[in-house]
Amino acid sequence: MRMRWNGRAKRARRKSSKTLTTRWKPCVLRNGRGQSMHAVIDTNVVISGVISPRSTAAFIVGLVATGDIVVCYNESIIAEYRNVARYPKLARYRIDIDAFERFLEGLADNGEYVSPPFLRVDMPDEDDRRFYEISCDTGCPIITRNHKDFPNDAFLVDPSFFARTMHATSDGLARLEP
Repeated sequence: MRMRWNGRAKRARRKSSKTLTTRWKPCVLRNGRGQSMHAVIDTNVVISGVISPRSTAAFIVGLVATGDIVVCYNESIIAEYRNVARYPKLARYRIDIDAFERFLEGLADNGEYVSPPFLRVDMPDEDDRRFYEISCDTGCPIITRNHKDFPNDAFLVDPSFFARTMHATSDGLARLEP
């Protein structure tokens, strides 16, 4: 069963026994400041949040900046964030690279560095493997709009559903337990 958190779980075709099966851990974890949501955030959500200040993605980026979301990351994810922010086709949005670098420094300082093992899983998009491996290693969801590029057993959360969940809880913390 593919875990898609866009309001409801959707069934997908069963995969062979060779695929990775993981029991997902509850995603509300405790850190030094109290409870925070741990998550892996796809590049498209981070860049959309920087480009569109009134978007759902910007709300999520703001939660990362305030420490309400602890991002699980490794150096390849930070490098991808940096590279995509500098794409020539995004130059028209005038991303403030200095402010973006400060955001990435804060993400690295407040985030959780993860060194996941390599997983032998067929990936429709190999660039998304790093997000999937960290998600499987930590048990945290991947916040992304790009559901088609992940295997069926990935724990995916749509940004709009995540934002609605954050607004709906009394203390502002999402509780996603598949």
